[in-house]
Amino acid sequence: MVLAPVLHDVADLYELTAKGIELRRPNRAVNARGASTAQVEEQAKTTKDGNPRELWVLATKLLKAIGDSKQNDLWRLIHGLGIPNVGEGLARSLADKIGSLDALMSADAEALSRISDVGEIVAQSVRDFFENERNRLVIEKLRKAGVEFNRVERVAEETNRDGFFFGKRVVLTGSLEKFTRQQAQDELRKRGATVAETVGKTTSVVVAGTEPGSKLEKAMALGIPVLDEAEFRKRLAQVGV
Repeated sequence: MVLAPVLHDVADLYELTAKGIELRRPNRAVNARGASTAQVEEQAKTTKDGNPRELWVLATKLLKAIGDSKQNDLWRLIHGLGIPNVGEGLARSLADKIGSLDALMSADAEALSRISDVGEIVAQSVRDFFENERNRLVIEKLRKAGVEFNRVERVAEETNRDGFFFGKRVVLTGSLEKFTRQQAQDELRKRGATVAETVGKTTSVVVAGTEPGSKLEKAMALGIPVLDEAEFRKRLAQVGV
């Protein structure tokens, strides 16, 4: 017996149940569909075919992670919607300047284009996304599921305003040995920096790892200061300027 898919869009993740996941496990007994949640859970814990016990644990962990994601910062929600031309950096800018998903949905293209790094093309892309009826229906499903629409990430008040990176616009390029890209970005933001995706005249500094590519070349052409990983780590460790 083949059960119908349970995921049609991202909002359906919040309707998942451990029973629903378990019923779609390969080798699941065909007569289990009519069983109660308690019966399915008990079978999952005691049956040994295909390691269902481990699969049940994984299913419950997955559901917890999905539930926890309702409290994510707004930029993660915007990024997760999959708006064309809106990557992580732009999602953070939109969240910081707009403040809520409802405000972003109602903002016109002219207002959006005035936000740093957005521009006319991205602004129209955002408008087109939110004017699509199917996308708006998904967003309403997310609202009903309890997803937070206005959790804006702010620089902590205790951030050292005399630190090297505070207030700077930083671009990362290449691979770092001691940091993943996300870890490096988090370290910079904790110190009050803005992490940008592209190098331009407003870029304050570029952090270059191995195989940095064209971003390093552009930074050098514009005379923008460049830090290698050793200097980057040294600056992160400094208390003051």
